[in-house]
Amino acid sequence: MALGFQAAEPQSPLACTLDVSSEIQAHFAQDRLLMALRVVESLPAAARGALLVGPAEDPLGTILIDNNRVCWSAAPGMSQRLRDILQSHCSGNCGADLDSVCERCRREHRALEDELVVSGLLTGDHLREALKQHTIESLLAVDSAVPPAAAEWPMRWVEHAGAGYRPRHTFGTLELLGAAGALRLDELAATQTGAHLEALAGPDTALVAFSFLTDGTPLYLSASTGVPLDLQDLVELAAWAEAALGASQGFSPAVARACVQAAEGGSAVAWRHGDQSCAALCVDGNALRRLSSALIDEARAMVLSARCSVLERARMRLGRSYRPPPGP
Repeated sequence: MALGFQAAEPQSPLACTLDVSSEIQAHFAQDRLLMALRVVESLPAAARGALLVGPAEDPLGTILIDNNRVCWSAAPGMSQRLRDILQSHCSGNCGADLDSVCERCRREHRALEDELVVSGLLTGDHLREALKQHTIESLLAVDSAVPPAAAEWPMRWVEHAGAGYRPRHTFGTLELLGAAGALRLDELAATQTGAHLEALAGPDTALVAFSFLTDGTPLYLSASTGVPLDLQDLVELAAWAEAALGASQGFSPAVARACVQAAEGGSAVAWRHGDQSCAALCVDGNALRRLSSALIDEARAMVLSARCSVLERARMRLGRSYRPPPGP
């Protein structure tokens, strides 16, 4: 899948460019959950409502949307699972109190999120983690319920009649996709890869790891990001990293340092971590130096590219401009 890669040891550090075909990028966007979350991103910012999956009379699931973020996801048969998740995040034995609060919210039409925090059963952070876990498990349950032959989820949009949900917590598309990938991956591999990415996380840096399911579908994990990216950026960055790593074993430490010194405007970086491929987007020289130094200390071979469209888009979103020196 490596097209147009110049060399593992380029003469000009800023010439580490790669032309990744649209076919390769399309492959990295094949995951049905990723495609569903891209629909969330594509909605107008003012859209408040629900994406219903499957037939209207018997939907396979529901995704509530507010400001291009997911408020909640539900699937048939997941109500008991929600209770179990909430109880696992409570402090102490709170089963009876939890049931009482849930029943009161149903009877009096109160917001469960608010009541759980006000009652002291869950902290705000624990509540967010519980809702996120339930949302991810519901999304994966929906994916399992959609017939395997379907290339994507059958969805329809239903506008919210009021002013919006005013949720206490919402979740970004990259956050949900990465957390869902961790659930679908081997638990030990997900834990080790997640720890590796978190150790490298920092300001002005976005990180992603990816591998493939047995049918070739890409599986993504992500770390906290200091760079605003969307799912198209993720697909392009992963496609570039896979092509670059397929074309090169990685730059030598001397060449990597030369690339870093020349790339004051930042760079895309790719490397391997066990069975996972990893990619980072560093939008300035300081972020790149910090990341590359950590990778060199771990003796990890890396590939860098100071010219890629994802990097330029990230700079534009951050309101930064950079004009690289002319190539050879």
